[in-house]
Amino acid sequence: MRIDGPNIYLRYLEEEEVEGLQEAIRGFWPDGTMPTKRELYKFRYGVGVANNSMFDRTELTDSTDLHEAVYAIVLQDNSVVGYNVTMYEERKFVSVMTALLPDYRNYGYYREVVYLRHRLGFDVLKATQSNMKMPLDGESAIKTVLDALYDETLDTFKFQNAIWRWGCLSEAHYRAYLEANPEINSIPWEIDW
Repeated sequence: MRIDGPNIYLRYLEEEEVEGLQEAIRGFWPDGTMPTKRELYKFRYGVGVANNSMFDRTELTDSTDLHEAVYAIVLQDNSVVGYNVTMYEERKFVSVMTALLPDYRNYGYYREVVYLRHRLGFDVLKATQSNMKMPLDGESAIKTVLDALYDETLDTFKFQNAIWRWGCLSEAHYRAYLEANPEINSIPWEIDW
């Protein structure tokens, strides 16, 4: 599976690519904690399991089976610059984490990952809902986008000494958002399943 946008594409992350991406977590934990060798091994193992158990259909069903996809975030020159973990269950998907290498942050790639994930989830897999955790405080371009998309809050919780929320995006709100933002709706994308 590969889904292309203007600057990046998503495909399944390969186990051997995990080692080069440990810096992508830098800055995520407030105290600068980096993954241990054991955590890196566990993540590499999880990538292999996710790749081997990922569904091979082109539409989500009402099945309660849980599927995990670990996507590589790849520049169009084939440089792997980050990863995204997404869970699929029934007709919904949840972004667990997106991490970019420090040198590739602030170029709009995170926003493009969000866009491609929604195109895959809603337009290809026919999901009815997407959930994502996001901080309540702070300002950034991507937070503004996510707050506009994820207009419903399912829950709030404390994480890393900050208050976060579980946002919910329905398929209907996603469609209305695209209709109200033709410049986003017209961004090219292509999928090769």
